[in-house]
Amino acid sequence: IDRLNFYTQSMIAKLRAAGGYADLSSSYETGKPEIALEINRERAADLGVPAIQIGSTIATLIGGPKVASLEEGGERYDVRVQVLPGYRDDPLKLGLLMVRAPMGALVPLPNLVSAQITSGPVQIDRENRARVITLLGNVQGKALGDATQDVERFAKELGIEGEYEIKAAGQTEHMAENVAAISFAFMLALAALYMILASQFNSFVHPFTMMLAAPLSFVGAFAGLYIAGLHLDMMGQIGLLMLMGLVMKNGI
Repeated sequence: IDRLNFYTQSMIAKLRAAGGYADLSSSYETGKPEIALEINRERAADLGVPAIQIGSTIATLIGGPKVASLEEGGERYDVRVQVLPGYRDDPLKLGLLMVRAPMGALVPLPNLVSAQITSGPVQIDRENRARVITLLGNVQGKALGDATQDVERFAKELGIEGEYEIKAAGQTEHMAENVAAISFAFMLALAALYMILASQFNSFVHPFTMMLAAPLSFVGAFAGLYIAGLHLDMMGQIGLLMLMGLVMKNGI
């Protein structure tokens, strides 16, 4: 999750430097300080203490397993066994904890683990069982497609690949879905037009003659968008479908 946060913060810095983006933030939030214990496996192996014994001891003394339930006044309370808060919150008190080796000897916990004070996330979001950090922001004076290209280019510069990936969300995801739907409708319309024209004219060649006018009409449509300074949005794509139908009508 720390690596994901590094990529996210680096992406935010690049987008801010590029301009055209506002209110950039991420869904990653750091929480309270926590004590991270890293097992020294070589030393634990020399002392004959397995990692599972270290983990169970820490979970029992600090985590507090549930050992019983108490019912009083119609309420049920969990009974947990753990050391006092003064020993859990102070890293220096960890030296008082002992781990029992399989042979019966007690080994001080500091001889088996190294403690570091870090800060963990408030929550870890997941999608399809993978950890996710969402990058949020608003686009100003720039098309959504251009913003998507910027993010993909910056992702390649940061080396986001392999087990890490960039995935569109929000309006960008909706735009990709709409483009796929329009493309499918366009191909379906071409196939339907060809079958109808072929059946009407009893020919497999004449429909192609009429349908060749469609690409020529798109040249004028794209030129009009360029002259007007407009982007090819969803309404423009629907307009291209209507234009294709009109051109086919005139061709007939």
